[in-house]
Amino acid sequence: MDAPGPENPEVLAKYEKAGEIASSVMRSLLAQCSAGAKVLDLCEKGDAMLTKELGSVYTGKVDGKNVPKGISFPTCVSVNNCVCHNSPLKSDKEQVIASGDVVKIDLGVHIDGYIGVCAHTVVVGAANAKPAKGRKADVVLAAYKAAHAAARMVKPGAKSQDITRAIAVVADAFKCKPIADMLSFQTHRFQLNTDKAIIQNPTEGSLKSHKECVFEENEVYAIDVLMSSGEGKARLGDARTTVFKQTDERYHLRGKHARNLFSEVRRKFHRMPFSLRSCESEIRARMGAKECVEHNLLEPYHVLFERAGEYVAQFRMTVLLLPGGNKIVSKVDFDATAFDSEYDMHEDALLKALDPNEPAEPEDSQDKK
Repeated sequence: MDAPGPENPEVLAKYEKAGEIASSVMRSLLAQCSAGAKVLDLCEKGDAMLTKELGSVYTGKVDGKNVPKGISFPTCVSVNNCVCHNSPLKSDKEQVIASGDVVKIDLGVHIDGYIGVCAHTVVVGAANAKPAKGRKADVVLAAYKAAHAAARMVKPGAKSQDITRAIAVVADAFKCKPIADMLSFQTHRFQLNTDKAIIQNPTEGSLKSHKECVFEENEVYAIDVLMSSGEGKARLGDARTTVFKQTDERYHLRGKHARNLFSEVRRKFHRMPFSLRSCESEIRARMGAKECVEHNLLEPYHVLFERAGEYVAQFRMTVLLLPGGNKIVSKVDFDATAFDSEYDMHEDALLKALDPNEPAEPEDSQDKK
């Protein structure tokens, strides 16, 4: 039997509380994202704050059992051309944030398996009095406007390919590229990724395999837009993978460290992505992860990079497709005055670009005057 969705008032309240916690912790981390801040410190603080806030909600028991709750996505801090999933360990090389860095923070929690995720991008030191300019401003504004366009358009009866096209139109307006093949998934209880998804900037291979979908009432989506100032291609670098998620595969592990790690994963993380930092022994977890990945018991979330010298921005939010209209349960305020781009994309221009029956606007009509 399928778990109830947000049409159930109790489930809706859990989604709202999960989104509230994710958003609250995001605001706190953004306030600490300054020149000289260490990436590891931000990741550790983020996970600690998420855990602390979860500890104060849904404390009662249901049918004699505690309500399951926890981190649904460990705090990741990815800087400049690093695309995503950067969540270093104590044993990794120290990463220090500098003024002018484009910093993406990504995190999430769940309450009883109902997930709220949130990602946001800032340029360190940018403000109304001293806004970020050039390609940094272009990529952040493109990602923000594309993500919010997608959150508005993902309505019952709409098609996923329309969202894919809208993201591309916004990207083109800012002379940017969406990171190829990234997905915004429908989420279910205890499932961050399901079969229904929106793809951005699909490659030829993905176009053949990706299944387009039609959105339905009371579905939930994690809208996730990643935008690049460069060619939009993510690739592996030399950063160590530290975030993993349990799969449905089964295998009898032989190594002691692998068995211990997998036992801990099954006991603690509710099939959600987790960081090796959260394991009882970081060293032993690192040793056990290799065998677990080799036998597909754990899915790695690799740290990905755009070309050096480019910038990547990300915005992610949980959107509920309610009968009365969409509800975004996880987001933080965005200060558009901290960014000064020569380009822009207004909603009316986006609608005209998406509707082939509308007359085309002059080529330079999106530039700020």
